[in-house]
Amino acid sequence: MNATSFENRPSSSLVQGPHVLVVSNHWGAKSASPSAGIFVDRQIISLKKAGAQISTFDIGLSYSPVSIIRKWLELRTLVQSLNPDIIHGRYGTIVGFVTALAGKSSVISFCGGDLLPGASIPLLRQRFGVLLSNLAALRAKRLICVSEELRQALWWRKKQALVIPDGIDLEMFSPGEQQFARRELGWNAHNPIVILNVRNDPKAKGLDLAKEVIRLVQSKIPSVELKVIENVPPHRMPLHYQAADALLCLSLSEGSPNVVKEALACNLPVISTPVGDVTERLAGVHPSKVVARNVETIAEAIVPILKERQRSNGRDFVTSLGLDTIAQRIMEVYRAALGRGLEPNRNADALRLEEPKVIPITDGESVREVASLHMEAFAGYLNTLLGRGYALAFVKWFVKSKGAIAIAAVDRNGKVVGYALGAPEGYGQTLNRELFGVVASSIVVRPWLFLNLQLWRVLIARVRVLLGLPLMTRPALELPKPSISLVAIGVDARQRRSKIGQRLMETFESKARESQMCSGVLSVYENRTGTRRFYEKCGWQPDGGQVSIGSVIRYFKVFQSSHVASLSDETPSSKRGV
Repeated sequence: MNATSFENRPSSSLVQGPHVLVVSNHWGAKSASPSAGIFVDRQIISLKKAGAQISTFDIGLSYSPVSIIRKWLELRTLVQSLNPDIIHGRYGTIVGFVTALAGKSSVISFCGGDLLPGASIPLLRQRFGVLLSNLAALRAKRLICVSEELRQALWWRKKQALVIPDGIDLEMFSPGEQQFARRELGWNAHNPIVILNVRNDPKAKGLDLAKEVIRLVQSKIPSVELKVIENVPPHRMPLHYQAADALLCLSLSEGSPNVVKEALACNLPVISTPVGDVTERLAGVHPSKVVARNVETIAEAIVPILKERQRSNGRDFVTSLGLDTIAQRIMEVYRAALGRGLEPNRNADALRLEEPKVIPITDGESVREVASLHMEAFAGYLNTLLGRGYALAFVKWFVKSKGAIAIAAVDRNGKVVGYALGAPEGYGQTLNRELFGVVASSIVVRPWLFLNLQLWRVLIARVRVLLGLPLMTRPALELPKPSISLVAIGVDARQRRSKIGQRLMETFESKARESQMCSGVLSVYENRTGTRRFYEKCGWQPDGGQVSIGSVIRYFKVFQSSHVASLSDETPSSKRGV
């Protein structure tokens, strides 16, 4: 038994975080494979940091009925001794079944092979494990699935299951210098290298398929190498991602493969079959691709990546999967199980508990979705009265413009539920000039807009911008330069209470800092009190300078300076496009 108790534990877990007994069977496997269950170990550490008190119990690796009954009795005895608030089974099958019968409220995490076929174990044992998982799901207080595919694989209680993928250590897994990593590993400094992580199940992880793929790729790139990762110490894994040119994920089935998320955090291109949540993880990542489980198709996808040997933009897509972020979501599940948090009994509630990913907007379907959301969020304003064509051109301008920020929040189904657009201050002249034709054609086919007073106010303002004249009615604060304008931010009306706007704002500010921006500005109509409260909650402050387009107030925020200069004698030009 691997159990840890707590001395002098307060009688009420409201004083500290909940006392959680984590049940798993991976600790005994570490002697053979040091990476076994490492994601569970990391989650336990992050939960402790989040305030949970953790005890652990090892079910062991034996599947004999006598051993399982003995372990179940030991677990019940431990539960009576420790009196934890909740028991968390970190897998289904026997682990989940025993957890559900341990005599306390339980949470069970389903991770892949406990609900899906594919592992290299006898078929009867697979089916029996799936049966135990689903029986455990009937009794558990709360259910966690690491991917939507797993949630759909449940026989019942799908609506009660939350999709929360395992987190990754974003500090450990980060981009690094390739040649340094190759020297550390003793790899060839020049050859293109593809890696495949087989852990302890080469057949299920697709090793034979990978070898066939590499043989075909070698007909076009003779020097390509396949490095098979097996039983590598966890602290050495970042070097492998940094040293390689691509990762292959060819598993028969997966839940939410950590190897893919770790590779993305290191900006390593990924070629994968559509298993687990990989399709969602690779949406918008370039270069990377999801392909059919076919030798020729996989080889065709990997050849251009190995020829170009460029890193991906994968890290941008996994920033919401850090250990601390995931730990907070699991803590919310614990609180719900104890009756202290949200009641996740519908799919909509599950979506609220699962934070959306914030990703860069790319030229394609995401642009169209953002344009539609922009039309909804700014309905009645001139830039939507000009029609969908203008909205599309408007969003595309930020996607393609150097130095601009164009980000979207997407839910677990890849649907855009929020967005933010920004560009370096002074962008208005370029935007107005490049979209002049779109604006003109939009007005020509909508002559009634000539009767719209807002149109004339904006046209006058644009003329002033093109002439370099100030728009502020009184001097504004002189902010640290360079400065970026937050031009538009919008959230799906059905998601307004899910803190998506706050997450978009945090990501926007983070990207602004990465771009060495020292401050930010935005403008909002004076009568939009709800919007103004949101900006102020996010730390933005009104500077008192009123823009001449109606009653518009300018807000600012300093990103990389400890002070704001006093009012300047000169009036800076505010060049904000529609």
